[in-house]
Amino acid sequence: MLWRTLRDEPVTYEASIEASDYFDKLILIWRTQCQSVNRRIFGSVAVQPDNELYSTVLHSASEVLSAELDHSVCEVRKLIPKDTLFSQKCFEVSYHEDELTVIFIPVQLDLCNNKKTAHIPFPYKISCQLSSEQSLRLIISVPTSATDSDCRWLLNTVFPALHKWLRFIDPHKAVRKTNNLLDLEEYSHRYKRIKEQYGRSLVENWTEKTDPKKFVYEDCGIATYLLELWRKRGHVPKKFADLGCGNGLLVHLLNKEGVDGVGIDIRKRKIWSEQLSETSLIEQIVDPSQKDNSIPSDVDYLIGNHTDELTPWMPIMAARRNIEFFVLPCCPFTFHGKYVARPGDTGSQYDSFLRFIKEICARLGYTVEEDRLSIPSTKRLCFVCSIPPQGLVQDVENVIEELTGSATKTFVARPKVERIRNCLSVPAEIRSNLTKRFFDEILRRSDERKDGWRCGGAVELVKLAALLINEEKQLMKQQCGGLQTFLRNQHQVFKVTGGMARLRDFREEVTRKTKKAKVTVPRNGVTPCWMAENHPDGCPMKDKCHFKH
Repeated sequence: MLWRTLRDEPVTYEASIEASDYFDKLILIWRTQCQSVNRRIFGSVAVQPDNELYSTVLHSASEVLSAELDHSVCEVRKLIPKDTLFSQKCFEVSYHEDELTVIFIPVQLDLCNNKKTAHIPFPYKISCQLSSEQSLRLIISVPTSATDSDCRWLLNTVFPALHKWLRFIDPHKAVRKTNNLLDLEEYSHRYKRIKEQYGRSLVENWTEKTDPKKFVYEDCGIATYLLELWRKRGHVPKKFADLGCGNGLLVHLLNKEGVDGVGIDIRKRKIWSEQLSETSLIEQIVDPSQKDNSIPSDVDYLIGNHTDELTPWMPIMAARRNIEFFVLPCCPFTFHGKYVARPGDTGSQYDSFLRFIKEICARLGYTVEEDRLSIPSTKRLCFVCSIPPQGLVQDVENVIEELTGSATKTFVARPKVERIRNCLSVPAEIRSNLTKRFFDEILRRSDERKDGWRCGGAVELVKLAALLINEEKQLMKQQCGGLQTFLRNQHQVFKVTGGMARLRDFREEVTRKTKKAKVTVPRNGVTPCWMAENHPDGCPMKDKCHFKH
């Protein structure tokens, strides 16, 4: 097979590197995590050499390359598509051609049904060349028969992702796999069914102010994860309790799938009575520091889904009942307040917090398994905690006393009525002054013009933060999300991506949306156009603007 270079670019490092370490790590990530780039698939699973399917797929791959492949050096992975529109029998075979080159060959075993593969449909090579002790060159090659239009996604999406990974890769850090404790194929089948059977109607009839697609499909993913975890391990709880259940959707979905359980939260949500009236949801304060903490006595499994201040208490409450639990940590808390990274901790505060939670679980004797969920959330690493054959520690209460220091401190629950801290409560005069100050700073950063309209530059958020006086800084610190959330709330004016703020040009939004079928931009004849009133060149949209002029 004849090959041509599709794209190549250098990657430079600050110190000398071992090329094979970086390349092997890149290939491992691409093989196991390609779903982070290709949104049409859930992921891929390895086909073992002792499986008859392995030989069948390898034989087909040999025919594609017109060369016999060595069974001992090939890796075969089955691709799991998200949509039934794609072939359900797609595989990818890969092997090292040399130390810094891997060839990937697609194989489809159901060509007769006219369904396409959800992944790259032709062979391709990923390779590296060592340019210097501190520099690599990443190269993607394709067969000469592959046209430019065939390769567009590989060129414009896959290559930039690989290049970014290679640039920031840590060859010694373990790769965190997604849904690692599950059978991915079974997970995908169940998730699609739950999403179709329950998710769509919940989205259509959503009564909360939050984004229905994010919250509904996130809970569909968590429910599917738990159901598949329990199925694979052959043990379904007799009754679970979801503590801090929020909107109650997770409880609702698990109940619908035949698992008995309750949800408990300090504050009732509107959706409880409007859509989830048949689901067992209890408005109640749970004091985890007390042995008698109002959790029903017949509960034999605890769920902590983004439980915030209850998170470190989850293993405590479970250990006192001698039961297992699942926790998906979010906002970092200790037993008695906000979590602060400990002296000597490495990594981010969130990484430190995860280690803190894991240590609590281990101190109590739990077997702790980490996994990562495929949900639309930045906080998706979970702990699955089970009781080992020898049981938990014998002196549970003594260990709890050592961990919590409960003799001198008490648990403080969040207030039943939550303060609005999403920057919308910032006084209008302050909001207006800050918006104009940030606008002026961004505008002066560049003289770039687009059709005569000054676009301004891109400014790091930390540099905008430096424009705040002490009182304003304190105000931002009191808001969830801080300055970034404030800027995003001023949607007419700013666009925030990758830690940089720019002026929003709605002409770009319209251009992007017109490429998609049946997309219409709603007009707003009530809200005044900020650009028309404040930008020296006026509004770039003019008569096509969505806002009032």
